Amino acid sequence: MSITAKKIEIFCGTGGVGKTTLATSRAVYLATKNKKVLLITIDPAKRLKQVLGINDEKPGQLHPVDLSIFKNEGVGNLKALLMHPEATMRRLAVKHSLHDEFKNPLFQIFTKPYGGMNEIMALLELQYHLESNEFDTIVLDTPPGKHFIDFLLGARRINNFFDKIYVDIFMHLGKKINHSEVGKSGKILGMLVNTGVKKLLTYLAKVTGAEFVDYFVDAVSSIYLAKDSFIKGLSLELELKKVESSNWYLVTSTEHNKLKDAISLSKKASSFDHEDHYVIINKCLAEDIHDWVAPLESVEDKIKSSLIKNEDELLAMSKEHFKKILKFKDILSLSPQEQVKELVGTWESY
Repeated sequence: MSITAKKIEIFCGTGGVGKTTLATSRAVYLATKNKKVLLITIDPAKRLKQVLGINDEKPGQLHPVDLSIFKNEGVGNLKALLMHPEATMRRLAVKHSLHDEFKNPLFQIFTKPYGGMNEIMALLELQYHLESNEFDTIVLDTPPGKHFIDFLLGARRINNFFDKIYVDIFMHLGKKINHSEVGKSGKILGMLVNTGVKKLLTYLAKVTGAEFVDYFVDAVSSIYLAKDSFIKGLSLELELKKVESSNWYLVTSTEHNKLKDAISLSKKASSFDHEDHYVIINKCLAEDIHDWVAPLESVEDKIKSSLIKNEDELLAMSKEHFKKILKFKDILSLSPQEQVKELVGTWESY
């Protein structure tokens, strides 16, 4: 099976299957093939820090990766980015001259790792680096499970946010959508025309106080002012669906429950994937223990037979649901860098 590198390489899966380590190994492999590669992790757990030995002193900035930490003699160009919604928001503030507006306390809450805007900010970050044309390939380590689906649906959420109904709401709020008006407080509730919006904001004012309502209105209005950047994120959904633009890797492991989770995840993302959709069965042991000689009917022999049978059943089940299957061995080293090095060798065979 020959895998052609694409502009975007997406690694997804549930937690605990080795997704980040595999994404890193793919990025290292491509970098050693003289490609300029950017490895982005959207996973708030940030295991990538441990794998690459980088820190958070400059969150949201590109980190050059020294490939020698993987004991690889190849010369390549690899950079890594730990996704940081606050940094993306700051860049939007500079681009749209909204420095004061984006100091709104609500943005400080929304841009926390689980603050609700992580996936949308990740879309904008990915779009930004694609437009820069600095890299041949961007390898994307997505958040696990449900958060991955949230990332995929980010473009649709942007589209819904800027639907005409929201423009109507802005007008009902009495906010003129231009820079001079945003950020100014006023008698907002008195300006409302739409009864439904009035009821919502009146309720918010009672529960949280009028100051919160002002913050809420100003935050929504500020996002609208930066709409051009958000709307650009809509085009990314189309790129993710193009076979010539992206490879998809759904990572699972030699556990039946993990495979069931992967099948479920694949169905939810079915409108995005395409023919270059690979399933990676990680942590395989059968090949290594096949020639393991143990006394007949001994405990060791039964363990060996059970492991081989389990992997054979899992592979058969995988073939019922997926066309392109990759197998990666279980790397028994405790060193993340050693694990990556061994996995890079497996990419060579594909």
